Amino acid sequence: MQASLATALEELRRLEAAALERYRALVPSVAGPAERRLAESVIDRKGAHGAKLATLAGASGEDGVELPDDWPFKAAAPKPALDAANALLSLILNEESALSRSYAALAAAAEPTAPEASFDLRALAASSGNFASWAEEHLELLGLG
Repeated sequence: MQASLATALEELRRLEAAALERYRALVPSVAGPAERRLAESVIDRKGAHGAKLATLAGASGEDGVELPDDWPFKAAAPKPALDAANALLSLILNEESALSRSYAALAAAAEPTAPEASFDLRALAASSGNFASWAEEHLELLGLG
């Protein structure tokens, strides 16, 4: 699929904003302090993602990039959760995994024409991957109890 870099960045910005809205909607129902702190940390850091995407979109031209047909990657459907903490952590895991893959694919596609943007996109991919890992680790710990 051919797209301009600016259009692809705007799509990622839209996906980031939607994920952030879903996270914020679930946080008040989470009783566990550790899960709440993790979600609040992710939410705080997600603001930086949106700001970086806005900066990149403003600096990008109309260079075309070739992306996979199923880009941006969709988050897996959440499994039914026993409680709000599990629901929120599962949502973060699924959303951030998909965002990480989407960032990485765009970074690879942008490398030839926009190496600086590609570098920043790889950093965003790593950050989203970290958020997904944190959520996965918390889900595993909740399963032990």
